Amino acid sequence: MKARLLAGAVAGFFIQLGAQAATGSTQFTIDSLTPLGDSPTAPLPAGAAGYWLQNGWVFGTIGSTAGPGQPVRDEILYASTHPIGGLGGPPFGNFDYSLPVTATQPASASMFLHPGSMGVAWETTLSTSSAGAAWNWARPFALNAGASITLEGTFTHTSSLGDPPSRTTLLEGPGYHDPGQAPSNYAYMSRVADNQEAAPWFSYSLQGQLTTVDPRSSDTTGNPDSTWVPGAGDFEYSLDSFGHASLTIFNRSSEQLFGWLSLGIHADSPVAAIPEPATWTMLLLGVALLAGMSRRRMSPRSSHHFQA
Repeated sequence: MKARLLAGAVAGFFIQLGAQAATGSTQFTIDSLTPLGDSPTAPLPAGAAGYWLQNGWVFGTIGSTAGPGQPVRDEILYASTHPIGGLGGPPFGNFDYSLPVTATQPASASMFLHPGSMGVAWETTLSTSSAGAAWNWARPFALNAGASITLEGTFTHTSSLGDPPSRTTLLEGPGYHDPGQAPSNYAYMSRVADNQEAAPWFSYSLQGQLTTVDPRSSDTTGNPDSTWVPGAGDFEYSLDSFGHASLTIFNRSSEQLFGWLSLGIHADSPVAAIPEPATWTMLLLGVALLAGMSRRRMSPRSSHHFQA
């Protein structure tokens, strides 16, 4: 009798555990990208619009906790601190990383960078546990006179708990051409879970920038003889509710210009947020860093962050 009660209790525990388990993920997959050369000196592929200036730059965060008041696993990832490879090849690199479930941490998080895709995921096995991860990727390029570069791809978010309401933001700068500053412009699009009570379950963003400043130099004012005037024709972009994204950056001038492509993704469990939700905080820092670079018109300090 006692054995049957014990077996029933154990079975009930695992049924309850399974009922409370939850998963979620956010991913971006490139559908097409205008060819670019691998470097200023490498042969250009057919149809190339220009060339990459430096390796890609990545900034990631990952974390999990068993619940309020419990120890937190939280890590920040850079290429300089982790073996992130392939940043000089096709976006986005080669890297797989995870914080697995342990006896004291019933939540896991994982993240990856692969050529053509990047993603983050989480899994919780108790209603009090929480996990999340985020990536920010960016890479500068030179854009030939009269050329354009298009990045098309698909963002996907999945969760066993269903999707919360979300909102889309599409924003294009008016173009900057202030005295003593380099002409520059940007376009930004994002979709964020509309959760006002805690850190959003997910978010993703795509940003393009255009300027006359070569980010490899210490220049902050750009080409003084440039005739390019930033304006509404510098970008075409769209992001729908299904996650289909397209961004085209145009160089409508007769000179070489420079630009950036920036991507961010984030997924966080909606159950008991990580104390001082580190993953979401780090994502915001990454987004602020990318936004700040456009505001600083590619200053020497901002270009330093993208050096391989």
